Amino acid sequence: MAAVAVSVRGALAGRYRGGVGAGSGLGSGYKKKLWKKSAAQKKRLREFVLCTKTQCKLLDKMTTSFWKRRNWYIDDPYQKYHDRTNLRV
Repeated sequence: MAAVAVSVRGALAGRYRGGVGAGSGLGSGYKKKLWKKSAAQKKRLREFVLCTKTQCKLLDKMTTSFWKRRNWYIDDPYQKYHDRTNLRV
């Protein structure tokens, strides 16, 4: 019996995967205990952060090929993050 590939819901919920495999999302805990956080800390947590190399590999392992395919959107604000332009050939 073959194993069926299934995506982990938590990996899909909090991250956006770019075309080159770099994931991005909001800081963890950005909705928790806001009454005790300073305004600067709230602002920092609401900003988008890129995943590290290790986190990107783990995100790829936790998702199936359906979620890794390239999507094309009209006026995509993330378009500049889909292509790697700084690589030497």
